[in-house]
Amino acid sequence: RVFGSIGTNRNTFADGVGAYNYPTVVGRTFGNFHGQTNHSTSGNTDFFVIQFDESGNTNWARIHGTNAIEEAYGVAEDAWGNVYVLGVAYGNLDGQIRVGDIYSDLMLVKYDSSGNRLYTRLWGTDGDDTPVDLVLENTNCIYTCSTVYKSWWGQTNPGAESAVLSRWRQGPNVVPSASIQKPLAGREFLQNETVLCGGTGNDTDD
Repeated sequence: RVFGSIGTNRNTFADGVGAYNYPTVVGRTFGNFHGQTNHSTSGNTDFFVIQFDESGNTNWARIHGTNAIEEAYGVAEDAWGNVYVLGVAYGNLDGQIRVGDIYSDLMLVKYDSSGNRLYTRLWGTDGDDTPVDLVLENTNCIYTCSTVYKSWWGQTNPGAESAVLSRWRQGPNVVPSASIQKPLAGREFLQNETVLCGGTGNDTDD
């Protein structure tokens, strides 16, 4: 499928791994498509989510954001068809207030199987925070991987840019319950660290 709007669109593709196994595409857009409207009046990007069925037909599409920049970097689906989107936000989104002031915060947004938004969470440091990927361990835990320049949730920044692996427990508050922060020796390290996301429950226990 080819889709998009006038302007630049960046896409990250992920196969669905939940109950329906539908392919889902996330990314950023400067424009409008699939009946969805970009929220920025300043020419900035919103993030988008599009889910297709097994025949390539669009199940649902969403464009969401603020007047600032929002982008999606990763997506995962659970056993009930809920979709989790990991991204970055430069604006206060859905009642969530950024920590980073002029810098980017990380963004986690959950949709149900019909594309209804269930919750939005922003979190981060007072520096630039960049998402990398996320995976679902089971129905209770979400693991997110990111890079940061400041100390993170009680962890000490080992210097300059560092890699963070965080575990989120599902529930009313949906906040990180534990994190690991390590030195980042190039981007390849973090991509390798992402492999640990599904099996580090013991390492990140409180």
